Amino acid sequence: RINVQGYIEIKIQEPNKWQLKHRYVYEEHHGPIPKGMIIMFRDGNRQNTDIGNLVMISRSINGRISRLGLQNCGELDSAILTAKLQEAVSERKKKCANSAKS
Repeated sequence: RINVQGYIEIKIQEPNKWQLKHRYVYEEHHGPIPKGMIIMFRDGNRQNTDIGNLVMISRSINGRISRLGLQNCGELDSAILTAKLQEAVSERKKKCANSAKS
């Protein structure tokens, strides 16, 4: 079935235990998804659950992608790299600011 957000859900247990198909497919190939991580679709299509289309990212990187307005650009890999670079720059600036205070 497809839920209201457009994700495919599959029944994994009776009577009514459902799971998001993309998470199920990812876990079948890579094992459990760690806390704080999410599975995204490289092509932006929530119904394309091919393992090559799924990528695991942290919630913080997902937030940065969203703040940068890159969540629906169709180039998720580039958006992830941009968000990681911005996060690294931000962390470096914090380190430098803390060092200057000492």
